[in-house]
Amino acid sequence: MHQTDSSLYRNPTGNSLRRFSFRRKATRDSISTHISTWNFSNENHEWQLLREDGAQIQLVYNKSEHIPLKDFAAEIRGGKDIKEFILSALVLLDVQDTSIGDLLEIILRRIKQTNLPHSVGTTLSPSLSVSSATTAMISNTVSSIASGHRENLNIEEIKQAIFVNDRVRILAKTVQATTATETNWTYDQSWLAIMCTSPSILKRHVAIARLKNPCNLGRNCQEARFIVFVLSPMREKGTKNFLETGRTFATIFADIELRAKLLKAATQQEFISIIDVN
Repeated sequence: MHQTDSSLYRNPTGNSLRRFSFRRKATRDSISTHISTWNFSNENHEWQLLREDGAQIQLVYNKSEHIPLKDFAAEIRGGKDIKEFILSALVLLDVQDTSIGDLLEIILRRIKQTNLPHSVGTTLSPSLSVSSATTAMISNTVSSIASGHRENLNIEEIKQAIFVNDRVRILAKTVQATTATETNWTYDQSWLAIMCTSPSILKRHVAIARLKNPCNLGRNCQEARFIVFVLSPMREKGTKNFLETGRTFATIFADIELRAKLLKAATQQEFISIIDVN
């Protein structure tokens, strides 16, 4: 940062005063310095670099990759995914609170209720406030039935899989649309697909949340109205993995006209029907 000073001088052609500015060169004393120290963490068994204020310095690897839109006419798996997942997808409409962690807890609880129809519990309204609904979450593990096996969805474990780690609250795996011109390209900031894999997930789950108000999910997604969650087992076939499922639903939400229709959907059934028809 450079400091700017200003002064006044008299206009030689008149009596008015004009202000001019000059930029002072940075000196050694004006440059702030921070001290960092290396420390070995016995808990994590790794070296850490810490600033003097206690903040930890970490490295984050980001990789952006272009993936083609799904061709539903040519790719049979894409069409099957739509029929299989959209009819059973968890849809939350007009969610008022937008914490990713709170929203994920609601989704996991609803997965349990969906897969255990005779279980006793409070049914959550499709139009809800996450902060009030999360008070029903009293355990870090919820159970459901997946392919004949009991699926114990570990909330904290899945949260860690969604983010880079518990310290760096950056989403680890996402799919988003971009618009390119000859000179520039921009992100479509109105929706985001979030994907994760976890050992406690035994089958793929898809959940879609329509937010009541635009939400800031990061630098490249500051006005999100739709969030698509794709939860997948650790090991899946290439055509069934989290990225292929994420690409399927990302192709759907890349359609501007379709999103406009989904914003007007009054019920979950209407929301699902719009996607199914298109």
